[in-house]
Amino acid sequence: MKILKIITILLILMANLYSKTLDKVTIQLDWLHQFQFAGYYIAKEKGFYENENLDVKIKEFDYNINILDDLLNKKIEYAVGKSSLIVDKLEGKDIVFLSAIYQNSPMVLISLKKSNIFSPKDLKNKKIMITTDAKLAASINSMIISQGVSLDNINFQKHSFKLEDLINGKTDAMASYLSNEPFILKEKNIDFVIHNPSDYGFDFYGGIFYTSKTELDQNPLRVKKVYNATLKGWKYAFENIEETAKLIFDKYNTQNKSLESLIYEGQILKKLAKYDEGLLGTFDKKKIEEIKRLYLLLGTTNKSYYLENFIYSPNQILKTKKVDSFLKENPLTLVTNNNYPPFTMMIDNKISGIEIDYWKLINKKLSTNTANTLIVHDIKEAISKIEENPNHVKYSFSKHDKKSKLLETIPIAQLKIGIATKFNKPYISDLNEIKNKKIAIAKNALYYEQIKKLYPDINFVKIDDLNKAIKYLNEDKVYAVIAKVPAIAYVISKKDYQKIKISGTVDIDFELKLVVNNGNKKLLKLLNESIALISDEERQEINNKYYSIVYQDQVDYTFILKFIFPLVLIIILLLIYNFRLKREMKKSS
Repeated sequence: MKILKIITILLILMANLYSKTLDKVTIQLDWLHQFQFAGYYIAKEKGFYENENLDVKIKEFDYNINILDDLLNKKIEYAVGKSSLIVDKLEGKDIVFLSAIYQNSPMVLISLKKSNIFSPKDLKNKKIMITTDAKLAASINSMIISQGVSLDNINFQKHSFKLEDLINGKTDAMASYLSNEPFILKEKNIDFVIHNPSDYGFDFYGGIFYTSKTELDQNPLRVKKVYNATLKGWKYAFENIEETAKLIFDKYNTQNKSLESLIYEGQILKKLAKYDEGLLGTFDKKKIEEIKRLYLLLGTTNKSYYLENFIYSPNQILKTKKVDSFLKENPLTLVTNNNYPPFTMMIDNKISGIEIDYWKLINKKLSTNTANTLIVHDIKEAISKIEENPNHVKYSFSKHDKKSKLLETIPIAQLKIGIATKFNKPYISDLNEIKNKKIAIAKNALYYEQIKKLYPDINFVKIDDLNKAIKYLNEDKVYAVIAKVPAIAYVISKKDYQKIKISGTVDIDFELKLVVNNGNKKLLKLLNESIALISDEERQEINNKYYSIVYQDQVDYTFILKFIFPLVLIIILLLIYNFRLKREMKKSS
């Protein structure tokens, strides 16, 4: 039994050792659980956060905490708030807006028809239940003032958050959410009037997802992951309202809402998010300035300076003075050669290629004016340059890079490893299908050892030069060539090898990375931040530029030519024969 216990403990320890450690973060909501926060629940329950290596805790609103203080004091990492955060930003709070889920705020004023309040003008000398925080009530206060009613002539009451107080006449009007209280009043068959600030030109945001500048500076990759997974959750929630409402009803229903009310809430909020217009999560800087102006007019703040560098973009780095200073004092240089097409090559006396395009893109993300390059003759010289100068970098392609003590960045792109053969050879879905054949491969390639471990029985022919390998293939000296797809495609098209195609791909991808001097971790961090900002669209644009390839689909078209085409031809001939036979019979009759 003791041995069994020891083995069990060892297995648990091993499992923990090799298990993926998730990055723990907290999202603090600014109200109780309801459809208003559906995107966060979906991102958690559907595994969108976990797929980004995140363990996200979603905290319901608590009257005893100050959300913004908790965020700035690092008790939480992310939070949800209202347009009033603009005032906080103006007053020096170091926050960054990630996304605005609702383009129009759900907050409105509701009165009952029996109270004869049909417009904000009728609110004079009436009782209104609204939050005492002037920042939060700004849109409603602006609406009232715009209709010629002074706030001094309103009997403001502390909000009880009990709809019964409106129904029973304890108040004449109540600040409510467009997605909540109207549904309850309809269910009770009570006639009501909605006074929406948006109808009077006071268009505030709602459901602002934000974080601290500290979080963005220290964990830019994490911010991007949280941002992407959250928006993915919101897209799913609005595309699947009934399913999402059922999830909230079952797991997040602390207010005991009916399923029907949650579905109604989702439908209203989808409109407020302007989801069908493609505006989910977006900010308009002009709108931000207009909201700021309204806060100034209301006297909520007296800080009127221009707001900048506080709206997050996943494809643009938010630079600090320290970063600017570092880049000016330490100009970056890419060490490369000029004869590794299509990665590097000279065109019109200018160096270009995949490496150069990505290098320019990284410099663009860093907002640097130059993308310096230094051309060297071989890998050993390149490594030596980086070891001598901490501001030099290079791409990692060879096993020599692995043997050196250089630091690798996160992957910039994933490149397919292709299998090239003659056109008369079938599609290759697994290398084991050709394990008795000669296959040429670059002996210094980073992926060679990986492929060798996966396929130990393959008869590999190690070569120095891809041009030589493709020439061997054309002359039938080898059965296939394994190399990076862009490189194969370039040689095939450049040398006009009309009998060669790409017949398949290997199960592993080549990760395009930069390497830096092992003493320059600051540069490594900066490069990783900029690489994290490269979008899939930007990668695709570079791929499309260089991936002009002769590529065989998995369907073997030789079968179609040999069997299907003759069969179709026979059927066509039979149809023609039958048609003529019928015509002759018709004539003879």
